Amino acid sequence: MPSASTAPREKWGGQYGICEDKATEFLKERGWTMSGNGLWTCPADRCQSELGDDEWEALQFLIDEWDHDFIPHPDDD
Repeated sequence: MPSASTAPREKWGGQYGICEDKATEFLKERGWTMSGNGLWTCPADRCQSELGDDEWEALQFLIDEWDHDFIPHPDDD
């Protein structure tokens, strides 16, 4: 069930204010990859501590609103 708040929907909601297109494209442009089931993989060339706030916000929107998830970078604890 969707659970993102109003602010993330306004920033990342994309088409119709709720779709995943805006957040998805943003993450892909920054090197994230997604498997067909909504599982995101962190960019291989950066550890999670180097990721920007916008990346985490976009990812959190997808998790909250669309039940996506992510695989932590192997170099992060």
